[in-house]
Amino acid sequence: MESILSSLKFGDPCTPSFAREVRGHISAAESNIARLDTEIQDLTRLRERERELLAALKPLVTPIRKLPVELLKIFLLLVDSTEDWLLPALLVSQICAHWRRVACATPQLWDRCMPLDLSKARSDAYLATTKTIFERSAPLSVPVSLDQEPAEASPLAEYLYGLAPRWKSLVWSGSSSRLRALPLGSLDSLESVDLSRCTDVPSSSPNEVFLGAQRLRMVTLSLGIMDRFQRPWSQLTSLTVTERVHPAQRLLEVLLQCTNIVEVSFAIMMPWTEAPALSAPIIPLPRLKQLVLIFGPDGGNITPFFSRLSLPALTTLGIMSVAVSGTDTVTWWSSEVFTQFQRRSPRVQELTLLGTSLTSERGVSLLTEYPYLIWIDM
Repeated sequence: MESILSSLKFGDPCTPSFAREVRGHISAAESNIARLDTEIQDLTRLRERERELLAALKPLVTPIRKLPVELLKIFLLLVDSTEDWLLPALLVSQICAHWRRVACATPQLWDRCMPLDLSKARSDAYLATTKTIFERSAPLSVPVSLDQEPAEASPLAEYLYGLAPRWKSLVWSGSSSRLRALPLGSLDSLESVDLSRCTDVPSSSPNEVFLGAQRLRMVTLSLGIMDRFQRPWSQLTSLTVTERVHPAQRLLEVLLQCTNIVEVSFAIMMPWTEAPALSAPIIPLPRLKQLVLIFGPDGGNITPFFSRLSLPALTTLGIMSVAVSGTDTVTWWSSEVFTQFQRRSPRVQELTLLGTSLTSERGVSLLTEYPYLIWIDM
């Protein structure tokens, strides 16, 4: 540039030749600028491509890629550490392409319960996301929590009902009409069912849908719902009857059918007012370890409930009475009947007696029948 300016310095600006020479240099400079701009753009694009390549290549040699896929699945601990499991599951599937492949191919990451309200209007995106999650969990069985049966046909509801053979646990709220419509044998994977918040419609005969659930072991319900469905009582290991008023005699009849039961919780039971039938046979439940009974506050007799039971494996016994202002607690104990029950069930280690009226003499007599007792709440 300096040589060009020097050659023009002594020229005569007024001559045509001088102007042509200057215009020639201007044109050449503009051409060079355009050429350099093009080269700069090409180099810039090349630099970005190299940066993209670098970003893609670096993860390929990171230490995390040297770990076996089995070890990568340690992020299951992250999902297990919180009730809001979906966000961590989605997070680990977005770290990198490798992690995404591993996450999407790990059904254990997606087989958690996702509560769904079927009565709410849902978008196509919500339905697609729900399907994706359940598809990623296949072929594992899945926990399902369904709230409020939709008033009209719902693609989401239809999809979830179609997954019934994969239901591992079921929490059902609202009307049970659709549940009753499931065909026998459609609950092959069901292990646990909670119908405590379920409403029902009158039925001429109990439904048999649960009779085909060969894996069903844990049941939570109210007595009203209990009468709507036939239950495979003999295969249950856990039975909870929720806090509504229930006849103690009816609950005892159900309990005596649960020959493999391990844990039982009954609430609220209305005590007997008549004496127990002395001729009734004693029924052993050899696996029952925990029995919790909550009686209503009418001051009645509770010992007939124990007159037919033999629980040799029982270690935890809770007997409680609901206290209501202006009413009496459970007060009448048949010493002979309950003592005989204690002798048939001598291995109790934890005892809770709340809201029951006992004399000090009766209390001492009751405790002496439990030589293994290590904890008591009275």
